Amino acid sequence: MKVVYITNARLPTEKAHGIQIIRMCEAFSKLGFDVNVIHPWRYQSNKEHRYNVNDYYNLKYQVSVSRILFFDIYLLKRFLPDFLFRTFSFINAILWGVISLIIAKTKKPNICVMRDNTPFSYWFFQKFGMKTILEFHDLPPKISLKVFKSVIESDSSLFAVTENLARDLEKALLLPFKKINVLHDGLDLENFKINFNKNDETLGVTYCGSLLPDKGIDTLLQASALLPDIKFTIIGGYPSEIESYRRKFNLDNVDFWGFKNPKFIPKYLLMSNLLIIPSTAKTIKSSLYTSAMKLFEYLGAGKAIIASDIPSIREILIHYETAYLVKPDDPQELAKAIDIVLKDNNLRTLLEENAKNLSLKYSWIERATEMLEKSEISTKKT
Repeated sequence: MKVVYITNARLPTEKAHGIQIIRMCEAFSKLGFDVNVIHPWRYQSNKEHRYNVNDYYNLKYQVSVSRILFFDIYLLKRFLPDFLFRTFSFINAILWGVISLIIAKTKKPNICVMRDNTPFSYWFFQKFGMKTILEFHDLPPKISLKVFKSVIESDSSLFAVTENLARDLEKALLLPFKKINVLHDGLDLENFKINFNKNDETLGVTYCGSLLPDKGIDTLLQASALLPDIKFTIIGGYPSEIESYRRKFNLDNVDFWGFKNPKFIPKYLLMSNLLIIPSTAKTIKSSLYTSAMKLFEYLGAGKAIIASDIPSIREILIHYETAYLVKPDDPQELAKAIDIVLKDNNLRTLLEENAKNLSLKYSWIERATEMLEKSEISTKKT
């Protein structure tokens, strides 16, 4: 049986959405499906991102990749007024919907999968009778909601990554109660079976992820300023973002590493003493909708986690059991929590053991299996 995954994303990419897409494709492949990822050509400024997708993500189960020659609208972004860029992006998205349908039909798939950032692909696939799974990671803009609403049917396969997102989508799309299935993200525990010298210098308190404002980096750096004797490592971010934070805070106890290849992240997490998710509560996306990839990777590392006490995180973590939850956007509370967990060996050991046990509940293979079963697609190998 064949699975086609449609995305309008740059691949490979250092961003979490790319990792999530490819890990799901790998899981489908592990289940015995012939998997093909269809995505447009995009300019890659980072030479490492010009590698083969299977190599870049270190896939154990290979997937086929169809990179379609398609105009990269983002090359024009710096030269166009915002309204004109949005107009061209709209036209670009419609064209990608048509082209992705044409390419997908040549693959003769049993099932197609896509995320909420491809509304026109979903519209065309629905109109042409392609069995399609739609996965939501955020509440789409109004125009995308209208596109989705016009073609969603009673038997459509719809998924969201958090309970709150599913609830708000059902309201926005005027869907029956519990029409949208909730599937949190996952991890691959095999990636954490790494041999390394445990006597190597640890990374201390580690954050891994992007440096976008809703990730709470300002709060983390303000907390680190209150703990000058503790080493902090931040993995992720572009050079311009890192330089901005360095100028703003000028901290000697914080190392910025920038984005690293995903295949090395498990080792870095294992080398850490404590893992941090300082997400803000100031945006709806962060507070209610985000299923942070780092959260599941942190669980796989079996390290103590300190995280913001927000609804999206409470769907997975329990205070003083699987993590130490703190008031969001409060540097003093975060610094206090870091100090407590690092000094209390019994508490840290408890959090580590419970995190590792919780990680067993979340795997990409189980997620893919549940997605297909709820979409009435057999996962039995033939």
